Amino acid sequence: MRKLLVLLCLLLTFSSIGQTIGSTKTEQYKASFETKIDISQYLDYDGPTIPIQILKCGIGDEVYEQYPELKEKKVGLGVANITLEYLENLNRFTFTEDKTEIKNRMVKQFQASQAGI
Repeated sequence: MRKLLVLLCLLLTFSSIGQTIGSTKTEQYKASFETKIDISQYLDYDGPTIPIQILKCGIGDEVYEQYPELKEKKVGLGVANITLEYLENLNRFTFTEDKTEIKNRMVKQFQASQAGI
């Protein structure tokens, strides 16, 4: 029983020491274009909005065929999502949809909300 208690104490000691060895730090990197202009002045927009549509953008399959290392490192994926998030934070744009199926679903939801459903 005593050996089990000693072994348990040693395991707890080693596990608590092991948790304090590693640490993670993040870097607050700003590119040169971010330091030139402060965009916070554009974030609290209160005027009329412009309807826009974000189309799929990124690196095409032809470029991935020429440079397969880009696909391995996932370069260019999510460009549209990052752009959409940035533009959404500006409060200057209303985003539109190009797929008819989604448009019809949005119209039905709007009509249902207007009817109180």
